[in-house]
Amino acid sequence: MKILSIAKSTAAVLLIVNLAFPVSAMDLARAETRTDLAVSTFGVTGQGVIVAIIDRGIDWRNNDFRNADGSTRIKFIFDMTDNTGANHPDNPYGVGTIYTEGQINAANAGGTALVTRDAVGHGTTTTGIAAGNGRNHATAKYRGIAPNASIIAVKFTTEGAPAHDGQPAEAPFYNPDLLPKAIDFVRDKATILNMPAVMLANFGSIGGPTDGTSFISRTIDARFGAGKPGLVFVSGPGDEGGMPNHAGGNVTQGQTTSIQLQKTVAGTMILDLWYPGADRFSVSVQTPSGTTATFAGPATNTTSTSNAANGVTIFHQGSSVPFYGAQNGKREIFMQITGTGTFTINLTGTSVTAGGRFDAGINPSTIHTNNRFLTHIVPGNIWDGATAFNNISPGDYVVRTNWTDIDGVPRSNTGQGAVGNIWTGSSAGPTYDGRMGVDMTAPGDSVFTTLNPTSNFARFRFNHIQDGNGFYTRASAVSAAAPQVTGLIALMLQKNRNLDAIQVRDILRRSSRKDSFTGPDASTTWGHGKMDSLNAITIVAAGFEGDVAPRPNGDNSMLSTDITQLRRFVSGLDTPNGATNEVQRIDCAPRSTSGDGVINSSDVVQGRRYVSGLDPTTLSGGPAARPSVTESVMSTIERAYSYFFFAREVKVGEAIADRSTATVPIEINPDGDEVAISFTLEYDATRFSNPRVLLGEAVAEDSTLTVNANEKGRIGILIDSTEPMAASAMAKQLLTVTFDVIGEGQSKTAMSITGSLAELGVSDALGNLLAARYVDGKIVLHR
Repeated sequence: MKILSIAKSTAAVLLIVNLAFPVSAMDLARAETRTDLAVSTFGVTGQGVIVAIIDRGIDWRNNDFRNADGSTRIKFIFDMTDNTGANHPDNPYGVGTIYTEGQINAANAGGTALVTRDAVGHGTTTTGIAAGNGRNHATAKYRGIAPNASIIAVKFTTEGAPAHDGQPAEAPFYNPDLLPKAIDFVRDKATILNMPAVMLANFGSIGGPTDGTSFISRTIDARFGAGKPGLVFVSGPGDEGGMPNHAGGNVTQGQTTSIQLQKTVAGTMILDLWYPGADRFSVSVQTPSGTTATFAGPATNTTSTSNAANGVTIFHQGSSVPFYGAQNGKREIFMQITGTGTFTINLTGTSVTAGGRFDAGINPSTIHTNNRFLTHIVPGNIWDGATAFNNISPGDYVVRTNWTDIDGVPRSNTGQGAVGNIWTGSSAGPTYDGRMGVDMTAPGDSVFTTLNPTSNFARFRFNHIQDGNGFYTRASAVSAAAPQVTGLIALMLQKNRNLDAIQVRDILRRSSRKDSFTGPDASTTWGHGKMDSLNAITIVAAGFEGDVAPRPNGDNSMLSTDITQLRRFVSGLDTPNGATNEVQRIDCAPRSTSGDGVINSSDVVQGRRYVSGLDPTTLSGGPAARPSVTESVMSTIERAYSYFFFAREVKVGEAIADRSTATVPIEINPDGDEVAISFTLEYDATRFSNPRVLLGEAVAEDSTLTVNANEKGRIGILIDSTEPMAASAMAKQLLTVTFDVIGEGQSKTAMSITGSLAELGVSDALGNLLAARYVDGKIVLHR
């Protein structure tokens, strides 16, 4: 389905719906995205996760949103188009009407019916794709991606609907200023329910700054992102792919750049143009009749002007007072154009010191396809809200073009793209600030999904599918792709509720598959490829770097128990489980590469940084195994190199021995940035036993000592602290090891510092491995 919205931040909005979309089946989409394989492999269904649909309402009676016992799966409905309940004591948001799970169940049981409805039908289809359970079909074949998820429905907008079949008409509604309250409502209820939540805003079209700086974009970025676990936001790029509705270029000092556009429909068309706040453009508009009007711009960036002539109204905004609440330092020229024909917009650079770059969008263009720019056409027609830096923006590709309707009539949709290829209407990037604009794609063109039988959608029988019994319809476009990604995110959050929006987006990008249609590289059309649920859940199941307790799979959180377990691995007390990815999770330093294939003191330091929140948790990755023999040989070579070229030295000091005991000091000359060290001390087990280790003067007071003395002949040692050692040009005592002496007789016995049990490593507070040389020693035993 295609939705167009044209608005300034607080202005009324024109919303237009086009019901002529293509179609396919959710069972086909689930197979295409390998969702069923993910379910069978990992047992994920969305259980315990909230899918929140910010859309046009929901058919709360529908069996696809009920449990097997008939109770509702909908936890709350927030109807923001109806202020009847705005002052209710249980409504702290001051707008809308809230319906609870209990009220929905009572209404379904024959009690007072809820006033809220999905008159258009769009919200119901969206929810069905993301989270319908398919109970209206004997085999549940048209279930959504996350059929066991809990649901929150926010009725945020509506195109309006005519009266039909006993249903009253509904007036259009859209107020983007309400988005923060919509998001806060879902977030608050998720907190009360103790569930992670993924939210989908399934609306929007071209217009606005399109660079992540608008009021809507900043609202999204403020509430979702790194370090905010269990909250994810999705909004697709729009349905305007291939439309010549973005013009861009440069205006130079003293020169005029002319933009031509064609308008074939007499209603109002919006042109929204942005240019640097340091520049000054004058504007004139030539109408199809040949008359020209010149419009003055604001004198300063804190003021604005508005003028009207010849059917054209212009708002010229200074960079401090643009519409959309943008904070990008740009000026805005917002035009309302009536009439038909070819219009010419003349931009003259009266003062150009910042490059004179302009970007302009026209809206509506998708419905009236002959409303278009004729000159300066450039790629990029992402809807503004999808350009938020912390949003997930899925595009749409074709999965099926033929179907049979409820009356047995074969139907097809041509000219929308071949099966497997991008849907021609899927909006593409780049954003106005040069980002890709699309993260990945899903097979939304088209799917069979839940129908609200009393909605405006239900009037179009050619969209009812043959075996749907009047309960399933076809849907397509980005509005059908984005809910699939939303459902997948619910599956991901079921597997790991601590994922934040950035981690989820990273997984979606990494897990997307590429084929002959997408090409090998990421693009502004495909993003990083096609949705692959199995790949995504496999990555989620791998866990976080440093998350090693409880063994063997961790618990998707970073706690002090993980540090304790990391210490055991580094000291050699425990051996990684080769049947899992424990090595990858243990080996978490350096963070930039998710490890280096070596388990040493740096990994404990990095683990501590995750636990303390100094670094955001990172998805497991990096080397999957410890170094090979060849790599070990190279390590030996590097150690020899270090002996000659590095000043930091860890060495076996001069021992004190008598007939019964020997005390061996391990010394270091610290540079002042060492917070952790690991190594193995190898000794002659025929002459020494019962090692006892004590910390020395070189280490900080809060140091933790971990010792592995379980193997005769070697000791695994780890020392880690939150404070660095004090710098010293002279060798200082790191620790002492006291042994019992076995036997009698004079001898000279070697004692070596190696990485055989605990790997060699000296680390700073960032988890970086510091260069050092390691020097062995000898102990002389006398009679």
